[in-house]
Amino acid sequence: MAGLIALFVLCSIGVMHVGKAQPFPGGISERIEMAVVTEQIVLNAITEMIEDNKEAIKMILQRINSTLRHPKREPSQTDVVTCVEGNDFQENDTEGNKLKKVKVVYKQRYDNVPSVLASIQRLEINKGSEHRFEIRVEDVTAKDFTLVCSTPGNDTVIDYASVSYISVPKI
Repeated sequence: MAGLIALFVLCSIGVMHVGKAQPFPGGISERIEMAVVTEQIVLNAITEMIEDNKEAIKMILQRINSTLRHPKREPSQTDVVTCVEGNDFQENDTEGNKLKKVKVVYKQRYDNVPSVLASIQRLEINKGSEHRFEIRVEDVTAKDFTLVCSTPGNDTVIDYASVSYISVPKI
């Protein structure tokens, strides 16, 4: 590439020099002939550079086209996970919320860390208690993630909660 730039600059200087009224030996026909010769030299050099790199360019284009046409496709995965059953929260966080962490292992391991989205599938709450329930996804890896289900304080009783998730490979 640097060679191409140098040749372009050389050609530009030669053409500008010929185009100006400079004291060149001979008349206008010699100046035109010099400009044509300079242009031919530059074109020959560019053509030679392209020819020298033709195989490398061809291999790069083949790799790009092969990758675009045949990317390794990993399927998205989805499932439903029971998060809480019979108010079986296991721990409390620093704010006093009840938590249950469920390790979810993908059916098929990903090559790279996927994106994971979770949503409440089913929720059974006694109508006499508060109705606040949260889920979040943590510690996502190529083989698993942690689903965290939580509810504030001790007043909320969750009889049953299931969560659906979808994991999608990143492109």
